[in-house]
Amino acid sequence: MDVGSALQHETAEFDAHPWLFEQHASAGQRRDQEAFVARLKERCELRLGTACFLSSAAYLFPERLTFGDSCIVAAGVRIYGEVSTGDHCSFNLHASVLGRVRMGSWVRVAAGAMLAGFDHRADDPETPICFQGVTRAGIEIGDDVWIGANAVVTDGIRIGKHCIIAAGAVVTKDVPDYALVGGNPARVIRDRRKPRRSSSRPDGALRDAVRAFDARIGAEWPAILEAHAHPDPQAGSHYLDPRNAPNAPFRADCDAIQIAAAFGAVPPPLDRDAWVGRLGALQDPATGLCFNPDTPDPVRRSPGAAPGGDNLYNILCVGYALECLGASFPHPVAWASRMSPLDLQALLDGLPWAERGWSSGAAVDALGTAYCMNARYFDDPSGLATLMGWLTTRADPITGMWSGPVGDDWLQPVNGFYRLTRGTYAQFGIPLPYPERAIDTVLAHADRYGRFVQRGFNACNVLDVVHPLMLCARQTGHRGAEIAALLEMLLTAALAHYVPGRGFAFSRNEEPGLQGTEMWLAIVMLILRHLDLAEIVRLKLDGVHRWQPALPIQTVRWPAIGRGGTSAPA
Repeated sequence: MDVGSALQHETAEFDAHPWLFEQHASAGQRRDQEAFVARLKERCELRLGTACFLSSAAYLFPERLTFGDSCIVAAGVRIYGEVSTGDHCSFNLHASVLGRVRMGSWVRVAAGAMLAGFDHRADDPETPICFQGVTRAGIEIGDDVWIGANAVVTDGIRIGKHCIIAAGAVVTKDVPDYALVGGNPARVIRDRRKPRRSSSRPDGALRDAVRAFDARIGAEWPAILEAHAHPDPQAGSHYLDPRNAPNAPFRADCDAIQIAAAFGAVPPPLDRDAWVGRLGALQDPATGLCFNPDTPDPVRRSPGAAPGGDNLYNILCVGYALECLGASFPHPVAWASRMSPLDLQALLDGLPWAERGWSSGAAVDALGTAYCMNARYFDDPSGLATLMGWLTTRADPITGMWSGPVGDDWLQPVNGFYRLTRGTYAQFGIPLPYPERAIDTVLAHADRYGRFVQRGFNACNVLDVVHPLMLCARQTGHRGAEIAALLEMLLTAALAHYVPGRGFAFSRNEEPGLQGTEMWLAIVMLILRHLDLAEIVRLKLDGVHRWQPALPIQTVRWPAIGRGGTSAPA
């Protein structure tokens, strides 16, 4: 790239990501911004606070525009009319602010949103609407408001302080302080000051069963691990699990570490430092991947080769086992970070979404986890913004899924939804695009399988319903009573599935093992959290199936321009 192209690229970067301007603009770029603002003042009444940035690629034709300090406008934003803001307001790509709009400080207007502070008159059905003029009741917005992507706020609306307007919402009524609203027309989903509670509480008998299970597993987990110790001390792993021994021998060690971590312990025979050294040595420094022993040499030697499903899962398996030990990968996952945006998009486009939504979601899960660990431990989130942009624009607004059914079976898309969202939206604490539609799809899928009482009762199928419903319920109370009832039923079934002294089998037709025990413990703990019962057990959920975001998106340290070409999403 020559110097002229580089400068043009950097300017475009500010147009798309204006929050970078204040920290990274050159002296020449600051002079260009001052000149643009001066030209703008020649044709409109403009008052700007300090540290503002207005993209020259925006459509700015206001009658009067007043910004406080540190306000930013991205490319494609259309501002027309009388607009005034407090401090720290942002208008992201292709948002529209029209008519009379007044807002407080710390207001975020996401990409594609429209604030229409005017309306067309349409009282006379015999006269074309375009000849009847307009009205300007205006829009008022309080401090600390997030207006989601493609939301619409109509004329005459007041939005209170500390509100969230969900993506795609159409706001036609005033919004009270602290409200989360969504839908068309938008309605209040919940008050942000009130804790989220499930709509029903389990009865005393189930609470007693949970306490009894907690006491039993707390006493028996060391024996469960001992029963799966590898008989050969010279083998490549210390633990053995028949589900994974042929193709992923060290997953059993990682499952044992995660089971022990639920009780605040480290599994024998190694101490913490020895486990960290053993797991860290599994990572290939060139690619950052942990290859299974049966991986062909061409895949190991080619950083751009497809690593295969088991090797992708090792990013989660080994990476989170290290985190349970208070450590991390010794090297970044270069396989993910070295992909250009175009290569990453090609990879995502090429996944078998139509027939294998589950494996497609698993690939996204591995990518999201790689970007999370790269950002968390190596300050390199390269690819994360591209990944989240691709996902958000590809979600189906009808089903909330990323793939459709195979025939009339929704197992692939629902299980793929769990894997995809676990490594991305859940891992970074980002709201889902269509949570209510996803709830409808997941509940319909669970009903079709008879809620797994007789059909499909295994750790994957149950986990892949529990986690998505909980994740969606973070954003909406939609069908909350049904979700709570289903999770309570699944909790009862999970507790009954435990084999005393031996742990959990992955499914009813298998023997208890480490993978089954780790996954069913995660299911139990997730459901207890949703039913507000987590405080009555000593179990702690950590590792792959942790509930809290591993790296909230607000804490990601985004690189300066030129370091990987990645910028923070809006």
